[in-house]
Amino acid sequence: MKKNTSAIIIAALTILLLTLNIGCSALTGPEKKPRAEKTKSGSAEKVQVDHETAEQIKQISQKVKGVDEVTAVVVNKDVSVALKVSGVDRLRLKQIKKEVQDKIMATVGKDDEIHVTTDKKLFSEIQKLEQQIKTSAGDKAFDKKLTDIKNKVSKINEDMQG
Repeated sequence: MKKNTSAIIIAALTILLLTLNIGCSALTGPEKKPRAEKTKSGSAEKVQVDHETAEQIKQISQKVKGVDEVTAVVVNKDVSVALKVSGVDRLRLKQIKKEVQDKIMATVGKDDEIHVTTDKKLFSEIQKLEQQIKTSAGDKAFDKKLTDIKNKVSKINEDMQG
């Protein structure tokens, strides 16, 4: 009798473990990577950087009260702007961002997607990209760098959303 009981318990535990293993394996399927798909499809399109519009946006944004410093990059139809706001004006960040965005929208086309941030880390990243664009504009390998720049700008714009 004891042998039958222990055999039943072992069989029940084995079935339980197999059921748990099968049930959990369905959850650990292949993960989707949407970012990788975006970069593959994005590399096929031509990347254009607009220096003049970026400079114009910087001048317009600098005129907004409370904005200390501005950096901007325009890649294709994405306008990425980072603002430095300090002191008491930091209490009005939302208003300042809205005012800058409205002024930029009046300047650029309606098809353009405008991203404005006051995050210090994103400011430095956009500033680095702006410098990279300026310094490598005359290079022969600039077209290859443009794809990399576009991917970095897309990543920064995603970070601005979240």
